[in-house]
Amino acid sequence: MSNQLSIDEQGKSQEALLHYKRNAGDIPIFRSDVKVYDKKGNLMFDFSDLATTIMFESNKVTINIMWEDAGLERDSFRNQKLYGVYYASYTKMRYKNGVLTIQGDRKIVMNYSKEY
Repeated sequence: MSNQLSIDEQGKSQEALLHYKRNAGDIPIFRSDVKVYDKKGNLMFDFSDLATTIMFESNKVTINIMWEDAGLERDSFRNQKLYGVYYASYTKMRYKNGVLTIQGDRKIVMNYSKEY
């Protein structure tokens, strides 16, 4: 895992997840359309309707992306530098106009699509 973000960046990432979760309402699992880009901005993957959860716990906020819904097995998505869980305390995230952007080893752009 990379270095922990500054308190300010952690707050921005948590706020981004909170806003994104509001699109889904009170449902625990929802679907997202997900695009993945490499560091040069080239589109690597374009997935529809991946199961997604956002967890707010006392000491952490996370987003879980079920890459398996797209047919990627754990070793396969890990080899692509994708992870099933992203922590707001370690990964920069931003929300704007209904779009969540996760900036980790890959740039992940997500749009809420529907209930699970």
